[in-house]
Amino acid sequence: MSEFNLYIHIPFCERVCIYCDFYVTTARKHMDGFTQAMTKEITLYAQRYPGAKLRTVYFGGGTPSYLPAENLTTIMNQLRSSFNIDQNAEITLEANPNNLSHEKLKNLQDIGINRLSIGVQSFREEDLKFLTRNHNVNQARESITYAKAAGFDNISIDLIFGLPEQTLSTWEQNITEALVFSPEHISVYNLTVEERTHLSKMVQQKKVNLQDEKIELEMFLKTIQLLTQAGYEHYEISNYGKSGFYSRHNSSYWQGSSYLGLGPSAHSFEGKRRWWNVSDIRKYIEILETGNTLPVDVTEELNVQQKCMEYIFLNLRKKEGLDIREFEKIGGFSFFVKFNKALEKSREFIIQENGRIRLSDKGFFLYNKICEEFVSEL
Repeated sequence: MSEFNLYIHIPFCERVCIYCDFYVTTARKHMDGFTQAMTKEITLYAQRYPGAKLRTVYFGGGTPSYLPAENLTTIMNQLRSSFNIDQNAEITLEANPNNLSHEKLKNLQDIGINRLSIGVQSFREEDLKFLTRNHNVNQARESITYAKAAGFDNISIDLIFGLPEQTLSTWEQNITEALVFSPEHISVYNLTVEERTHLSKMVQQKKVNLQDEKIELEMFLKTIQLLTQAGYEHYEISNYGKSGFYSRHNSSYWQGSSYLGLGPSAHSFEGKRRWWNVSDIRKYIEILETGNTLPVDVTEELNVQQKCMEYIFLNLRKKEGLDIREFEKIGGFSFFVKFNKALEKSREFIIQENGRIRLSDKGFFLYNKICEEFVSEL
């Protein structure tokens, strides 16, 4: 890869939220060992891809803002000495509101972070308590205000809908308050019950009653209405941006661009090949401390069927949908012949125009089910 997008997984969290299924750890004692291992992994990849240019850098997690400023500085310094970071690179860091003090924000600017993704999730205390977030509403508000005052002009906030006790009215209030701050970007996610999460156990034990799907659909459609009326462009199922403020890093995933993932559990993709690292902080550190071996757990070569599946899943997420001719080049077969049944079953949620297939707003809400219909015919 001569140029690519870089993802760095910072797995540390103060606590694990009930809905989170990412690889995370609360063991602060590994922070310094992780940082040294990360610099080693960066060095090894720089040797594999000498002179490579980074188009974007994304610190995800976990909670990257929980990592001390000196550790983040060490990692950024290693990146700069190892790769050619584009002068206009988007450099994003995910942050929790309670980690964004004036001092921390200045530190982040000093090391070159130019985009913040703040995990607000809700502007209602009862929602934050249910989600077991470790910040309150006041900290959520202050974090955005502080970030703007510090000079950050590319701020994204995350919100979650579909919580058990949410109503359409309280969800509208959440959106309305978010718009008061006028962030450049807003990501809105439907609460999902993932296996091996505490939320999944709560559902199985009938301690939580999930939201009615009809109400979730109303919330989803109301979100589109309110945010597009406010000038945001709905460019991907869960993402809304002002003009010129789409997430360039995340967009690269949906466009099928090459990316490199560093850190425990991080995934990488290059053309026909993808690989991912060990999902264990101790193993990650040990492998990189004891030799010049990358901490890769699994590598796979994508066959035609897998490439077709990925194209469908990635492109139907986007507002513009998938390019039929491009898909047929990958698959080597007629799109309409192959997916005649899927198209018929999903016809009320699909829009065909200008050589493309895209989902309607209701289709976006049913994205998983529609994709399953297509994939079942591969």
